Amino acid sequence: MSRALLQVHAQLPSHVARAVSTSINEPLERSAEESTRVALWNSIAGREQEYSPEVLCTRAAICVLYGSATNQPDPADTIECFLGFFRAAGLAESALSGTQSIREA
Repeated sequence: MSRALLQVHAQLPSHVARAVSTSINEPLERSAEESTRVALWNSIAGREQEYSPEVLCTRAAICVLYGSATNQPDPADTIECFLGFFRAAGLAESALSGTQSIREA
């Protein structure tokens, strides 16, 4: 999922691109990962259910930031949500090739 977001880095809102780059380039400690997730949720507060590209990209990035969470969601649900947000945001389908094979395995 992280690789797919990196491949479409230029299409992401700047605050989402920074969060994704940071989390991938410097694996975050649990508290930093949680803080980043909270900041992303706060950036779309009140708009969580919108289908705007900004909100959808943000929600896709949030899916990636559950690696060290204490209460991790079911991985299958996380991947399903990620794929839904990624596609609905209109991001390049070609970036999903690695994500698809993980889901189908």
